[in-house]
This record gives sequence, structure tokens and C-alpha cells, in this order.
Amino acid sequence: MTSTSATLTPAVLRVPYVPTTDPLISTGLGGWAGRGWGIVRRSHRPLLALAGGYALVGAVAGVALNHLAWAHPALAPMLAVVLIATSPVSSFVQAASMYVAIRDAAGLRSGVREVARFAARRSWALLGWWLAAAALVVGGWLLLMVPGVYLAVVSGGALTGVVVVERRSISRSLLLVAGRFWATAARTVVFGVGAAGYYAAVAWGSAVLLGPGSDAATVLTALLTVPLGAAASAFLVATYAELRYHENRSTTTDRLAAELTL
Repeated sequence: MTSTSATLTPAVLRVPYVPTTDPLISTGLGGWAGRGWGIVRRSHRPLLALAGGYALVGAVAGVALNHLAWAHPALAPMLAVVLIATSPVSSFVQAASMYVAIRDAAGLRSGVREVARFAARRSWALLGWWLAAAALVVGGWLLLMVPGVYLAVVSGGALTGVVVVERRSISRSLLLVAGRFWATAARTVVFGVGAAGYYAAVAWGSAVLLGPGSDAATVLTALLTVPLGAAASAFLVATYAELRYHENRSTTTDRLAAELTL
């Protein structure tokens, strides 16, 4: 009996602790999906409100782009300017969404002013690193496809959390994804395929009902993609939290929430 126990003990010790009760931390694709939907259920009101605000800005920008493209084709380069102008809103919404989702999971209330102050502090750094990451991804694709793919996964899976929660840079994102590239890529692809399918269906339906390229179709598409924006924020938090746990097994939701205030 003693020899059997001694034989089994090393194997048991090598089995990692699997956090079954932590609202954000998970292991495995199924756990990640469950945590993502858990965030949606728990924080759907603020996430939908934030995504709705961005959708409103997106709808206005989309209508402006439609008129600009049709009425003044020579001003097509201005399309990039309009898109860039909406980027600070996107980074603000993403920083605010991550703050709310993590604090809600930790059982902490967040007032509107508190969320706005936090997002205002983090959003500009987040926007800067997004732009830097986009340049690196494009450069990676142009030079060789593999670096571009790798950087896209790193940026999509970890960069927002690293900047918002840890106030660090893309180099930290590279370290966080190291050893978890394929797992992170799988989560990115699973959500990306689902999101692309949903968006395509919404855009097609809006065009059929209201006419392709019409202002009404643009606005309807923006409104119907609000739930998609909320879900994207939720699954981004779930992906980042899982990466943090695999890096350090003492990571918990409470620890992530505490880091937001540092």
C-alpha cells in the first residue's frame, strides 16, 4: 500500500490545479467558451451600452463614408481619415468594457464616472499600441506570412489586456502568448469565424431589406452588430485571463481586478 502511494504521488503532484469556480479563469476550449458566455450574462448591460455607443459612432461614420464615396470619388483617401477618427472611440470602449467585465466578475460595482476616468487614462496608450501592432502585422505579412500571422494572434489575444490591465507593451504580449500560441490561435479562429458569419448574415439581411449601400442598411447593420461587439469584449477578457493563469497559476479574478487600480 505504501509503495503504491509513493508511486502515484509524483504523478498527482504534476496535475495542475483547474479553477472550476473562478468566474474568469479557465483551462481548455470548453472552459474558455463557458467563461466568455458567463461574462456576457453577468455584464451584458454595460457591455451592450458601450458597444451601442460605438455602434452609433460607427453608423454615423458609415453614412458619411457612403455619401463621400458616391458624391466625391476623388476624396477616397479621406475614407482612411474618417476610419482613424473613430479609433479613439473604439479604444475607449474596449478599455471600459474590460474594466467593467473584470470588476463585475470580482463582485465589485463600477460607477459611470469611474469607468469613464479609467478608460480615458488607458485608451490613448491602447490606441497607440493598436496602431503599432497593426504596422507590425502588415510588415510581417509583406515580408513573410508567418510573422504576420503570429503577430496578429499575439495582438488579438493579449495586447488589449496587457495594456489595459498591466499598463505594459506588445513585448509583454509576446511573452504571455509564448507557449500558448496554438491555443490562443484556436480561440481567435473560433470566435473570428463565428463573428464573421454573424456579421455577414446581418449585412446581407440589411442590404436585402433596405437596399445595398443605403443609409438605412448601414444604420441597421450597426445596430444589429451591437451584441457582437459586447461578445467580442467578453471573449477577449476570457482569453487574456486564461493566458495570465497559464503564466502564473496563482492568478485569479480578484488579482486581475486589483491590478486595474494599480
